[in-house]
Amino acid sequence: MKAFKFRLQTVLDMRARDEEARGRELAEAIGMLEAERAKLTELRILEANALAEYHELQRQGRLDVQAIQWFQTYSMGLTVSIREQTGIIVKAEGHVEQRRAVLIEAARAKQVLDQLKDAAKKEHQRAADMAESKQLDEIATLRHGRRS
Repeated sequence: MKAFKFRLQTVLDMRARDEEARGRELAEAIGMLEAERAKLTELRILEANALAEYHELQRQGRLDVQAIQWFQTYSMGLTVSIREQTGIIVKAEGHVEQRRAVLIEAARAKQVLDQLKDAAKKEHQRAADMAESKQLDEIATLRHGRRS
C-alpha cells in the first residue's frame, strides 16, 4: 500500500506558519506592553524621589518659594505624564488582547486540520491493516488448498 499522504498538507503548513506569525505578533505586543509598564514604573519612581526630596528639604527647613514652585510644577508634569502613560498602557493591553484572540483563532484553524490529518492517518492505517489481513488470508487459503 502507498505511504500516507495528507491531501490538505499544504493548507496545514500554511495554517501552521500563520499560527507562528500570530504568536510572534503576540510576543511583540507583550514586549511593547512591558516596555510601557517599565516607563510608568520609572515615572512613579521619579515622582516618589521628588516627593522624598521635597520632604527632606521641608524637614531641614530649607524650603523656599522657589523650591515649592519647582516641586509643584515638576509634580504636576509627572502627574500628567503618569496619566498619559496609564492611557498608553490601557491601549497596549487592548492590543495584546486582540493579538491573543487572533492567535487563538489561528490555533483553532490549525487544530481542525490536525484533527482531520489524524483521522485520515487512522483511516489509512486501518485500510493498510485490512489489506494486509486480506493478503495473509489469501496466502493461508492457498497453502491450505495445496495441502489438501
